[in-house]
Amino acid sequence: MTDFNVTFNIPSELHFTLMIPELDELRVELRQGMQQLCALLRTIGDRMSEAADNLTAAVQSVQTGFDALNTTLQTEMQEIVNALSGAGTDQALRDAAVDAVTRLGTLATSIGAMNTTIQGIIP
Repeated sequence: MTDFNVTFNIPSELHFTLMIPELDELRVELRQGMQQLCALLRTIGDRMSEAADNLTAAVQSVQTGFDALNTTLQTEMQEIVNALSGAGTDQALRDAAVDAVTRLGTLATSIGAMNTTIQGIIP
């Protein structure tokens, strides 16, 4: 398409109409393109909003899991300390040590599960 300039010097009471059919077709195409672009942007916005909501929920879930794990860890460590310090005989000390290893194994499993959960959130 080439540029062209048209200059008219006409009296104000004279009306002039210029019809260029190609410009009307171009206007329709531009309008359709703009509508498609707006629809695409809305779709992307909706997906981003949903992804943000899902990420927020996942992070909150992990935070709750960490809080529970921390409480469990503190409780178990105190139980281990109590059992070891309260063992009056060698056999009681051995039993407390076995119990401590079992408790620590359970905690390790819980920590591993939390790690798996976090890895599932972050691709």
